[in-house]
Amino acid sequence: MLQQRQSLLEAFMASQPALALQLSFPADVLGDLAASFPQSAGRLESRGSWQGPLYYFVEDGVGFTRSRENRKLRVGGQLIDLFSPSPVVAGSKCNDVIAATGVRSNNKIVAESSTLVSSALSATCSPVGAQKIAVILVSFPSTPLSQTITQNFLNGVFLGNAFSSSASTPDWSISDFWTQASDGKTYVNSSGTGALTIVGPYTLSQDYAYCTNSNGSYSDNSGAVRQAAYAAADAALNYTDFSRVVVVLPNNGSCTGIAGVGTIGCWSSECPGDGACNYSWTWWRDDQIGSRGAGVNLATHEMGHNLGLGHSASRYYATEVVGPVDVAGTRSEYGDSFSTMGFWNFGFYNAQHQLNQLGWLSSSNVLPVNTSGSYSIPGFDTRPDAVKALKIQRGTGTTDAWMYLAYYPSSGIYLSQLGSQIHTGAIIHYQDAQTPGGKTDLLDFTQNTNNNFSDPALAVGQTWADPYTDLSITINSIVSGSLNVTVNYNTPPCSAANPTVTISPLTGSVNAGSSFNFTVSVKNNDSIACASRTFSLASSLPIDATWTTSFSPASLTLGPGATGTATLTKTTPSTALGSYSVNASATSGSNTGATDPTFNASLTVTTPPPSPPAAPSSLTATAQYSGSGKNKTLQSVKLTWVDNSNNETQFDLQRCKVTGKGNSTTCTYAPLALPSANVTSYADPASSLSGSGTYKYQIRSENGAGNSTWVQTQVQVQ
Repeated sequence: MLQQRQSLLEAFMASQPALALQLSFPADVLGDLAASFPQSAGRLESRGSWQGPLYYFVEDGVGFTRSRENRKLRVGGQLIDLFSPSPVVAGSKCNDVIAATGVRSNNKIVAESSTLVSSALSATCSPVGAQKIAVILVSFPSTPLSQTITQNFLNGVFLGNAFSSSASTPDWSISDFWTQASDGKTYVNSSGTGALTIVGPYTLSQDYAYCTNSNGSYSDNSGAVRQAAYAAADAALNYTDFSRVVVVLPNNGSCTGIAGVGTIGCWSSECPGDGACNYSWTWWRDDQIGSRGAGVNLATHEMGHNLGLGHSASRYYATEVVGPVDVAGTRSEYGDSFSTMGFWNFGFYNAQHQLNQLGWLSSSNVLPVNTSGSYSIPGFDTRPDAVKALKIQRGTGTTDAWMYLAYYPSSGIYLSQLGSQIHTGAIIHYQDAQTPGGKTDLLDFTQNTNNNFSDPALAVGQTWADPYTDLSITINSIVSGSLNVTVNYNTPPCSAANPTVTISPLTGSVNAGSSFNFTVSVKNNDSIACASRTFSLASSLPIDATWTTSFSPASLTLGPGATGTATLTKTTPSTALGSYSVNASATSGSNTGATDPTFNASLTVTTPPPSPPAAPSSLTATAQYSGSGKNKTLQSVKLTWVDNSNNETQFDLQRCKVTGKGNSTTCTYAPLALPSANVTSYADPASSLSGSGTYKYQIRSENGAGNSTWVQTQVQVQ
């Protein structure tokens, strides 16, 4: 049974981590089960904290319609799969050291929480400077590489027309894209040590299935083919000259769902050869790069991962541009059609990515704004360095919510390829606590086309007033290639919103008939202009009238943006056994917030252990004789007592003989007998006594939960 449970739990850890946390046993239950079934203890999960370097790579589906993130934590000599119910996980790239607290079973961990211990720093794998890239072309015995994918063709993809006879108009290339986007800070190295080197195609000794197909869902399994490619190219490449490796694979049908895969940054255990380690790796499917444009699109995306970038997503709110600060909304992983890190396009890495992950921009290029003012922003592709964007604080006093505002003109060979609406005003990306590390979120300021991120710009002539803070942004004009913007911090009207409610811990254990305490957090999401208001607290789960629920305090009074906590106490009936879902809600007027059903707490109710037995009473000891006078002979000492408990497993009866005189007497007890449960008498035979004198007796009742107090008596024998 425990083996079946373990297999099911590990499947849920990978597919439904929140459910896995709910199904995991609390620490005290795990301890009891391990003690009761030591032969099966290895089948039980464990709870704890684990720390190590992060190994992080991303699978990108064909057409960028699906993605899958793979996180592994190196703990000791093992790589442990790391999952989380939250999209916000500590660590944004390989070799970041993180600590994860949660549940582990074999080589899988589900993190209830995670923290960044240290960030990866590597001069040899920097996103700035000449990128030293080796490209290995691979064929399989049964599936040759596409004839289109030649060294000459890929020279054009990486370096442009000047390095390839396979010309393209426009002259797109990875190096040119990086050069323009970074103002010359980053480019593909084309000369000297570490110059772009493309080798192959090498026909490997066998065919490889480089993905795992589980009922039509594909996942990366390229470790073996990467190592075979490294070995095949070893004679042609000095791996110490490079820091990035690209492997191009033929489409042999083993990986029809995936276009490419890439590490986020460089992984210290990727060692292609020559003693060189700490590489970024990426593989591309040959049929996905059949033209110069497709090659640059896929390459700038996958190698954007290699440089340290996550995806450029969109953030959608049903009736407004953006919800209250730190309210997640709905993220679409590839929802940004204006960055190559989003849906298949030629857009530059956005200002947030360039500032926070790549180091291509600084605060002199991305101007922090937290006071009212007017600003003129040149086009994002302006050369040389200039103010490329504004980093606008979302509301006075807000410390963790920012809007990155930039202007994408219809110029150049990259930005001109984007949808036309983006050139009419400001493109704005949003960052708050709900933005996963290394990723960005595009907002849609054209609300009359609901949830349509093809026209997200805040256009010239429009003003957006934040309903939840005192921020407003006006796009005034585009003059001489610059966008003129006014930012104001003025008190807006009060806008009431549903509160955010969370509960912790997510799992707990309690004995039937006892109480368990949860902490409920409530955040007031009203706009800054609103007054404080009082939220009443409630919990509707479990749906069982025999449970008792109480909050302390019963309500919370909070100002806009403030968070308060209360203690939720659930008292279980004596008959409740099993696992139960526990929720919480907060209501003020017409606004109600409740815990997300995915993140309701799970409370396991167990059979309470037996309590220690009551002590016996009225212990008497009576000497039993036969005959009289000189023929009087001790037969035994008869002991009787009253049994006051109904749950003892035995009694412990002990005896001692008093020695010494006056104030110097001693009596050291020794075990005498272990009468069975419900027995109320015992005969101590004379043969076990050591002559006449004073004997003391003591007795207690016992069971697995403990022992009662001792009850004593004494008797004089002749």
